Amino acid sequence: MDYFAGYMKLPFLIVLGLVISSNIAVSYQAIGHQLQHEILQEGTKRLIETYGSLIRKKRADPCPDGSQVTSSSIQDPLFPVMYPPEVLDACIDENTTVNNLLLLGQSAITKQQMLVLKSKLTKVYPGGLPDNVIAKLGTIATVYNDGEILQWNITSLQTFAAVLKASDEDSMAKAIISRYMQLGNPLNATVLDTINSINNGYVCLLDESQLSTISPQAIRTLSTPIDISTCTQPKKNILFNTSMNAFANVTNAVEKYNDVLPYIGGASADYLKALAQSSVVMDVSKFLTLNPNETQKLSVSDVQALLGNQLIALKNNQDNPAVKAWIQSQQQVELDKLGAGLIGGILDCPSDKQITSQNVGNPLLPGNYPAKLLDACLSNDTLKNNLSSLGEKAFSEEQMNVIKKRLSQLYPNGLPDDVLRNIGDIGAIYSLSDINSTWNINTPETLKTLLSFASTGERGKTIILKYLRAKTPVDAATLNVLNGYDYLCLLDEGQLSSIPPAAIRDAKPALNISTCTQSKKNILYGIASTAFADMRPYPANYYGHMQPYLSGASADNLRSLAQMNVSMDLPTFIGLNKDAVMNLTASDVIALLGNNLPDLQNFLDDQLVLTWLKKQNQSDLIRLGLYNSGLFPEPPIGYEIIPSQSAKNAASSSKMRFPYMIYVVLASIIVIPLL
Repeated sequence: MDYFAGYMKLPFLIVLGLVISSNIAVSYQAIGHQLQHEILQEGTKRLIETYGSLIRKKRADPCPDGSQVTSSSIQDPLFPVMYPPEVLDACIDENTTVNNLLLLGQSAITKQQMLVLKSKLTKVYPGGLPDNVIAKLGTIATVYNDGEILQWNITSLQTFAAVLKASDEDSMAKAIISRYMQLGNPLNATVLDTINSINNGYVCLLDESQLSTISPQAIRTLSTPIDISTCTQPKKNILFNTSMNAFANVTNAVEKYNDVLPYIGGASADYLKALAQSSVVMDVSKFLTLNPNETQKLSVSDVQALLGNQLIALKNNQDNPAVKAWIQSQQQVELDKLGAGLIGGILDCPSDKQITSQNVGNPLLPGNYPAKLLDACLSNDTLKNNLSSLGEKAFSEEQMNVIKKRLSQLYPNGLPDDVLRNIGDIGAIYSLSDINSTWNINTPETLKTLLSFASTGERGKTIILKYLRAKTPVDAATLNVLNGYDYLCLLDEGQLSSIPPAAIRDAKPALNISTCTQSKKNILYGIASTAFADMRPYPANYYGHMQPYLSGASADNLRSLAQMNVSMDLPTFIGLNKDAVMNLTASDVIALLGNNLPDLQNFLDDQLVLTWLKKQNQSDLIRLGLYNSGLFPEPPIGYEIIPSQSAKNAASSSKMRFPYMIYVVLASIIVIPLL
């Protein structure tokens, strides 16, 4: 109640201060500036000392008497209701939080209450939670984000299991496993069994690089095999290969098959073909989990031998990706021989419809060959030898998918550079993901061809980045291609920084950097200045080569250039970096523009020129030849503007307003101790 009574005095103090202030105003104005400052400083200090505690008391919500959190109150079933977040924050200290963390982590508290407890723990452990504390977090662990989890010190398997069990999101589980691995704990059989016992899908959350660290011994000694059903195909492939190494010494085909069966979804076509030659009969449910890219490489006889009497079951699973891919890669006549009712295979081509090198150039070919007929009548040899001609045809999406499928069969390791150079419009059927995974672009010529067919900037950028992964650093030929399609500025700053000076020197024509960000322009200017450094003794030549890159020049660079008497033209000047220009003096600009200085008069509506000129004084405008431009209504030298009486009154009022308020505060401070 004391601080409430204090607040009740404030209105009285302010009124009293207003009265006193009128008497001390003249005295305050009469003293020197330094003394005014000292009085104001001391008054502020007195005001804070007097009322600071009242403000703090008002803002802080103290714990009600007798409500401090104890072990007993935490065990009360009504604890979450009795202590809403604000009360909990006031009534539980750091020691109580740490000493009762296990109980708190098991109580049915809300996320907001958990955040209160988290803040208490952060104060105690600012460098990250230790292992013994993490083990007791329980549900409180769920309010820590992934970045904070990566600071935890999870050293024991028991703590790892406890906090992983409390995880409520996949991203949190991945962060916990990743942190445990970072601290030197490998994914051995014990760790993997622990993960599987909590959630058998968590292993598939890990990155491919993390899964690659699993040893064959770990796979071989697992109590329960890893469930790979939710893994991506590349992850399935990794785990299958590890399992093959794990059981490499098993010579019996059936026994080995049973050992690697949990990971069969990553099996290669070579393994499946070999399996078909053994006595193993694969259950059709396992066939459905195979990689479609591998089943399409199997022949009819391979699958017949692999499934045996279960082959008939494929009829009811023709929409399954693995089955569909296999059916579509087989001749329909061969599928018919199985008597399983499978449809969708490659049709036989009528003798008079075969596509050859002689008729492949017919512009009516797309209209004469629907997708299925195209698939039946286009041999791999004809496709391979006439891709350029086919790439010029107006095929439908379905027809292009046929050709895409056939190309993947011809080039299972990805499309080589010479094939991509001739792919033409067929390349449009490849997604951005396809480009990243199956295209091998190695030459500037192929890059140029592919960019000419790129329908969007995003597609063009994907093609460029794919190329750059195999072509670093960037050479002049590559720069010429990127420059020709205005893709240069799509490169990131790291890629631009890797461009050697010789590449910029040899680029023809000079690079267009107008669409680049300022930071990228700065990088390119720096490289260009190195590339043409040997031309500095010849100012006109140097300026001519550097001109396309001057928008990345700093103020110091421009001053240096001004000393070379280059007479910069105004179109180049207005394209300079604004920050650099704003740091130039009138003398700098006069030297920089040289003989072109009079042209400045013609660019007064340019924003850069206008902004810079407004920073100059009257004498500089005269030197620049702009004293009569009409843009700057300053009086001639020797004259001054006489303000009106109303302006004087307004200025006087504004000057008095602030000191008067100071008098009020000071008066209040002087009276406070007397009450």
